[in-house]
Amino acid sequence: MKITQSTTLKGLQEYAVHMEELTAEYAEQDHKRRVYLDALVQAADGDLSMRWEEAHDQLAELVGYKAG
Repeated sequence: MKITQSTTLKGLQEYAVHMEELTAEYAEQDHKRRVYLDALVQAADGDLSMRWEEAHDQLAELVGYKAG
């Protein structure tokens, strides 16, 4: 939606609601990423040079996840 000075207040209100919803979705995804990353770092004992795959495997082992 393109917003201009001729946009109605209703249009601005709809846009604002849409943007609030979008921002909330982004914030939720960011939070999930942070929780996962923190768990990976913890599984790697803080070794930030560890590869993602290895940390993920260690995390899976810690929580008892068996693939397949």
